[in-house]
Amino acid sequence: MHMSGITARAVIIGLVCGVFLCLVTPYNDYYVGGTFLAGNHFPIGPVFILIILTLLVNVGLKKAKHSFVLTPFELVIIWSMTVAVSGLPSSGMMRYLIPALVSWKHFATPENDWANLLHQYIPKWLVVTDSKAVESFFEGIQPGESIPWRAWLKPLLIWTLFLAILYFVIFCLSMMLRKQWIEREKLTFPLVQLPLEIIKKPNGASLINSFFKNRIMWAGFAFPVILHTFNGLHSYFPAVPRFSTYFFLDPFLVNKPWNAMRPFPMHIFLSVIGFSYLLNLDVSFSLWFFFLFCRFQYLLAEIFGLRLHTAFGGFSFFARSFTASQEMGAGLIFVAFVIWNTRDHIKNTLRRIVSDGSNKGQENLWAVIGFIIGITALIFIHKLAGMSLIVSSVIVIITFAEYIVLTWLVVHGGMLLVNPSWGPNNLLITTIGSARLGQSNIAVIFLRPRSLRADLREFMMPNVMNGLKMSDSVRLKRSHLLISMGIAILFGLVVSYYSYISLAYKYGASNMGYVGWSGFGSLREMSSLILNPSKTNWTDTIFIALGGIMMSFLMLMRRRFLWWPFHPIGYATLSSWATLQLWFSILIGWFFNFTILKFGGLRIYRKARPAFLGLVLGESFMAVVWVIVGLFTGTGYRILSG
Repeated sequence: MHMSGITARAVIIGLVCGVFLCLVTPYNDYYVGGTFLAGNHFPIGPVFILIILTLLVNVGLKKAKHSFVLTPFELVIIWSMTVAVSGLPSSGMMRYLIPALVSWKHFATPENDWANLLHQYIPKWLVVTDSKAVESFFEGIQPGESIPWRAWLKPLLIWTLFLAILYFVIFCLSMMLRKQWIEREKLTFPLVQLPLEIIKKPNGASLINSFFKNRIMWAGFAFPVILHTFNGLHSYFPAVPRFSTYFFLDPFLVNKPWNAMRPFPMHIFLSVIGFSYLLNLDVSFSLWFFFLFCRFQYLLAEIFGLRLHTAFGGFSFFARSFTASQEMGAGLIFVAFVIWNTRDHIKNTLRRIVSDGSNKGQENLWAVIGFIIGITALIFIHKLAGMSLIVSSVIVIITFAEYIVLTWLVVHGGMLLVNPSWGPNNLLITTIGSARLGQSNIAVIFLRPRSLRADLREFMMPNVMNGLKMSDSVRLKRSHLLISMGIAILFGLVVSYYSYISLAYKYGASNMGYVGWSGFGSLREMSSLILNPSKTNWTDTIFIALGGIMMSFLMLMRRRFLWWPFHPIGYATLSSWATLQLWFSILIGWFFNFTILKFGGLRIYRKARPAFLGLVLGESFMAVVWVIVGLFTGTGYRILSG
């Protein structure tokens, strides 16, 4: 099978588009308040770029000279590069990383005494130490003053090295799982189905492909266009009617025991409905069913008078500790299951290379070697920062275990965003207690930005896996895809540093809403754990074990009985913020899928598929339209935000 390689123009176009996204995203997201250009694992910025390249650029090139047209594999390179960088200037990294480097000093006051309590444990080579640079970041610089880049140079260089290793390990891990997930298990990869439709070659002399000629697709497209036209205009002109897509059952859940089920949102996201229609029925059913199962647990606990403790740290506003613990145990068992399933593939690769020197497994061999070297390097950096070897090893390994679970949710569960209600730090604090961890370990754990340990709505691994799936679909060399994505990430980091820091110094981070406070929560958690050291939380530890047992049971039943309706991955999202936001839209998508298959059969299901892709395309298109309007007006209308 002939495999296509990288081209210079694809990389250049991908870099230009990626740099543009990194420059404009902080201003749009955190100053204007428009729809996030990333915000999830189907970012609207790259979608809009792909539409422009396909419907405008390629059509113009085809009219001029057919040989100039961008090929599908070039469009995959451009798409993958822009998706990889889209989250860097936003919640994927800069939203939390940059404030973390200055918050430690800014928020230390005589009242909280954090200077004496915390500063001794914070490695100064990882943060900005210049007091004037710190305060100007939050208050803004005066006219005529320049941004103190010198104060940022050292910590940014160190963090860039750390992130480069982290993303390299993600590349290696994705390559290790690629064959199992794409070729053997044949996961659905719903988030790449629309981009693949967009980049299809037109037939013959046609200027556009069959997808854009499909009237059913345009019918689906029209619905979000009409909805968000009215709602967007309403945000500027209140006299224009608005159609609400956000509903809550909370007003009906006031009295005990029903109030234990709050919050209980019922949000309608048309993109999520569209993607959910593409899922296997057992997956989509389980994603919304286990959300209701979680709420049922809260109700039972209240009825029987059990104390409902809030979940760990920043997850406390939407989850309870006993369900978050179940989610944690379920996730760890699921990862063990994934690794067990991949064992034969890894062993066969090594056996081929050792026995006959075959080249077939070379990329997997290098992935395994790179993964081991990268993991070791990350553990060593954590150790240099002040962690013990054991704690740093656990933190790094559990981080990637969590990444595997969440990536599976994206590439087979079609989840636009994945924010779990637990992290590796929660596992350690729950099972061994903060007292045994020690102050230095706690400080370094919470110095790591939330984009690496808690708010994972834009983390990198699903982008890489989706890119690998698309590369196989257009016969693009995987090594070339990863090289182009790696180049984009390095450029994206540098440009994102510039755009985010420049914006903060120009307007003052304190005037940019939650951006100015994004580092405060981690410091508060850090100080609370040091001031109030805890021992093992046996109740939640038992629930972690129960979560693992329940996940094992669900997996066993799924393997033994074809009629078993519950997919285990739904239980691993039991109380996550993502499921809280998306469950109702997933339910609607499941209902359409189930009803059409039951009464119309596979033929009608396939015929209706473009309409649901149209929902996704239409909502993404309108989100970008209102982003552009917001950039000119200075105020935004936000789509796809719960």
